[in-house]
Amino acid sequence: MIFSEIYSVYYITAAKIVAEILSNGLSNDNKDCSDGGISESELTDIINKNAFSESILAIPELLNSEKWQFIQKNQKEYITMLKNFPSRPLSHLEKRWLKAVLEDPRIKLFNIDIPELRNTIPLFTNEDYMVFDKYSDGDPFNDEAYIERFRLISNAIHLKKPIEIEFLNKYAQCKKVCVFPLRLEYSAKDDKFRLIVKGRNLNYFNLGRITSCSFCSSEKILTQGINVRNNKTITISMEITDRRNALERVMLHFAHFDKHAKKIDDDHYIIDVKCSKNDELELVIRVLSFGPFLKVIGPDSFIELIRKRLKLQKELGLR
Repeated sequence: MIFSEIYSVYYITAAKIVAEILSNGLSNDNKDCSDGGISESELTDIINKNAFSESILAIPELLNSEKWQFIQKNQKEYITMLKNFPSRPLSHLEKRWLKAVLEDPRIKLFNIDIPELRNTIPLFTNEDYMVFDKYSDGDPFNDEAYIERFRLISNAIHLKKPIEIEFLNKYAQCKKVCVFPLRLEYSAKDDKFRLIVKGRNLNYFNLGRITSCSFCSSEKILTQGINVRNNKTITISMEITDRRNALERVMLHFAHFDKHAKKIDDDHYIIDVKCSKNDELELVIRVLSFGPFLKVIGPDSFIELIRKRLKLQKELGLR
């Protein structure tokens, strides 16, 4: 297997499929499919658990067309001619890539440590590339106090426990409130995390504005209100024309958003992307970068934002 930071997911998924087939006792030597194999629904479950959300469009087609010849469809089940369970150690290249990922200050927030990689030289560092399409005032990921707050919040989300937070509002006033943390969201454009919480309404806080946090009792939440903007979500529907590798590029570009893809024909797909309304401008810029290969079909409010952006570019003489 050749290592790829993206396609390794497909390699792992293929290995899982083969392992499941072998565990059911069916190999290419078996004539009776009732002795083992996996059904199409079992295949779908493996893909959904181990691959990308859009992989359900690609992997069954690769198998049915026999482009992946080590897995074949026999009547109603998938079988393999392989005899042994797939297994391999990490290559040196993979270890160097993993080391580079672990060096990212955002990854360090999660306190992930792989002792076997401590003496490994990273494949690349942050100094090796420049990101030009995001704001430069991102969260202080290397700040020890920020890291401590991030980990406490992550722990509270996992334990489903309420927390008391102190934060600075837009007037630089210090406020204190108890809330139930639901999840953390990251904006690639802003380079910031925001905390989605539930008090009396669904609200959000920028982690960079939180000055302190601690666990608190749920009774405090019942006796207080909170006045912060609701974090509304929208679903943007788009049609992809799969030319110049557009489908793969779109899926990679919107990888960190909740999305669902559906195939219409050989060259066209519908993708629904769910995002925060606060990320609309970021989505507009991303969508326009794909030119004629990505067409927004809803909602009307987002289509209007696209039109306004295009009119503005025309007025400024941009193409």
